[in-house]
Amino acid sequence: MGLFGDDKSEELAVLKQKIVDSEAKRKQLAQALATERKRTEALSIELGKAVADLGEAKRAVVKARDRQKASVERANRFKARLVLEASPAGEM
Repeated sequence: MGLFGDDKSEELAVLKQKIVDSEAKRKQLAQALATERKRTEALSIELGKAVADLGEAKRAVVKARDRQKASVERANRFKARLVLEASPAGEM
């Protein structure tokens, strides 16, 4: 065996160490991936809630604008009636 046996066993040891290192790195990356997937899922849930809140806020704005518009229209009708009643032509 002599020289050739020693070289192959040293090369084999280096390759085995590379496998161990690769496996450790793979496990580390798998853990990081799992963590990021959980984080992504949580962010997705938060985004869904934010979108729902935004939709609710938009509906509230539309409702408030409609109420404001109706209020202004009522005020204008009331004002027109007062003006009509206060004018001399309205007293007939």
